[in-house]
Amino acid sequence: MKRIILSVALIAAVAAIVVGGTMAFFSSSATSTGNTFTAGTLNLAIAKDSNGIPYNGWLTSQNASWNFSAMAPGGTPSVSSVWLKNIGTVNGMHLGVSAGNTETVGGFEKQVRITSLTLGGSNLLTGGAGATIGAYVTPTNCDVTVSGTTISAAASASANANKTVCVVPGDYNSTWEGHPEITVSQPMTIVSTQGPLFTSSIQFNITSSGVTIRGFNITNPNGTYAVQISSGISNISVKDNNINHIGTTLSSGSVQAISLTAGSSGGAHFVFSGNTITNIGNLTLVFAGSGSAKGIYIGNSADSGVISDVTIQNNIISNVQASTAAWNAGRGAYGVLVNVHGSGGYINGLVIKNNTISALEGLWSHAIGLEGNTLNAVVTYNDISNLIDHKSPSDAVGVNVEDNPSVSFVTINQNNFTPNVALGIQNTTGTDVNGQNNWWGDQDPSDQISAYVNTAGFLGGPVAGLINGTDQNANGYADLQDLRLTPITNAAVGLNASEQKQLVMGVQVDGPSTGNNFQGANLTTTLTFTLNQQ
Repeated sequence: MKRIILSVALIAAVAAIVVGGTMAFFSSSATSTGNTFTAGTLNLAIAKDSNGIPYNGWLTSQNASWNFSAMAPGGTPSVSSVWLKNIGTVNGMHLGVSAGNTETVGGFEKQVRITSLTLGGSNLLTGGAGATIGAYVTPTNCDVTVSGTTISAAASASANANKTVCVVPGDYNSTWEGHPEITVSQPMTIVSTQGPLFTSSIQFNITSSGVTIRGFNITNPNGTYAVQISSGISNISVKDNNINHIGTTLSSGSVQAISLTAGSSGGAHFVFSGNTITNIGNLTLVFAGSGSAKGIYIGNSADSGVISDVTIQNNIISNVQASTAAWNAGRGAYGVLVNVHGSGGYINGLVIKNNTISALEGLWSHAIGLEGNTLNAVVTYNDISNLIDHKSPSDAVGVNVEDNPSVSFVTINQNNFTPNVALGIQNTTGTDVNGQNNWWGDQDPSDQISAYVNTAGFLGGPVAGLINGTDQNANGYADLQDLRLTPITNAAVGLNASEQKQLVMGVQVDGPSTGNNFQGANLTTTLTFTLNQQ
């Protein structure tokens, strides 16, 4: 394995760090060496970034600088970017990033928090808030392989009970035009052989326990759901699907991409993970009777059943839309809504973790609604942003807690509530909820919460992740010293021949612990990018 190294210097000259200073970000020259391979060449070039577009040519030697006002401890992160391109003839399978720091004040580099580090939109940090959707894993244990109109028959055939039914690529949405749904009435796994980019389907109605739906592109613009799960069943998984354009052409009615009903009999063991859920609901509904829109909906306000063990993890939910008209025509847009509070009904063991929820708009907008009885609910490592409502005072809320008698057993920790989130946590129960150790966008959570929210130990910056999953300084975040001591050497984000990607890095002087300790401090960091052939 050979490699090429490109060096770019990052100068964090924080003169008068609270006011009046400047920082030059990614400022240096770049050279490439050792780029000859028996199968061709691997050669890395750099270009300046101009509003997301590379310009000034692809060069192996480049000077570029970006200037920012001084970063106050705990203030808004400073973000800059460059473009990298493999101008060789062979593919680069992995990228490495390392730093070599020279600081004038001891300890400064470990207070420079890395708030973002991405290449082509892929996160190079590990373990932070938000979702990361990886490459689709194809099934290896197909008992039955189907195509064409046989998918619906296979989904309900008793002969396929407890088997894996694999679906080859195809547009089954078009094949089944006019049919209401695919009903899964036997325990089985229904999985696409190639994933949602290649296999489209109409909605699934799950009426049996022991069902997994994985790897489909599910659209239903004229209907109210993508996956509907009946009450009284258990052991259901909905994974790795691309769910989009649900209810977007409806003239009335509530819409939910994934719906689980508690009813009077409940159920147990549900997993919703790795799904991309987007364009749910119809923003143009302006009349009475229009409904709310939800990415994932659990329960109903009248449900009296008990649901146990629900995991909602690593989903990307965006563009959920409901009518913005005044009540009662206008309704709410939700990323995840949990609403079980009929007599005796509740959810026990709810985990909502590592989801990215953004771009919701309705009369009110709640990224996560714990709006029923949620015993032992944990909401953690979610990244929530860009919520739009049309009420005054604002009802654009990251996590909304109401009608929840188990509020004392709810934990809302390690989440990012920024930007454009009016309230990170809203609690109307009258009893404190645990809202500790979240990032509120600045060092003052008081403007981001309602009453009855315990925000003790709030974070000094966003939950962005760690370098190689390692926290050298045990400070809870990735910093420039971590990147120097444990460089990223094998990120599974490479550059194929002629491919170009934008590298984005954000930094922030951590707070509030740093205070003014580093006013006037200087830090020079040489960032080295390594492109490896495998």
